[in-house]
Amino acid sequence: MVGGALLTITIVVAGCGSRTDSPPADVIVTLDGVHHECVVALAKEEHGSSIACGEVIAFMKDELRLPTGATYDLRTTPEVSKDESTRLRENLNTAGYRFVGAR
Repeated sequence: MVGGALLTITIVVAGCGSRTDSPPADVIVTLDGVHHECVVALAKEEHGSSIACGEVIAFMKDELRLPTGATYDLRTTPEVSKDESTRLRENLNTAGYRFVGAR
C-alpha cells in the first residue's frame, strides 16, 4: 500500500515544474548591448533584422505588420542594463504589445 502511495506522489510531483503553458511569442526582440541595437525576428524566422532600438515599435507595426495585441518575448545580451530592457518593455507594452517571456 505504501509503495502505491509513493508512486502517486512521484507522478504528481513530476507533473510540477517549469510552466510551458504560455503561448509562444509572435516576435522575438533581442537587445544587443555590444552593438547598441535591437534584433527583431518573427518567431518562425531563424534570423532577424538589426535596427535601432528606438525604431522597434515602428518596425513591428510597419514592416512586420504585427497588430496591437501581438505577443513578444524580450531577450538581452549580458551587456544590456536592466534600465534599458525595462524601458523597451514598457514602450512595447504601451504600444499594445503583450509580453509572454519568462516572468
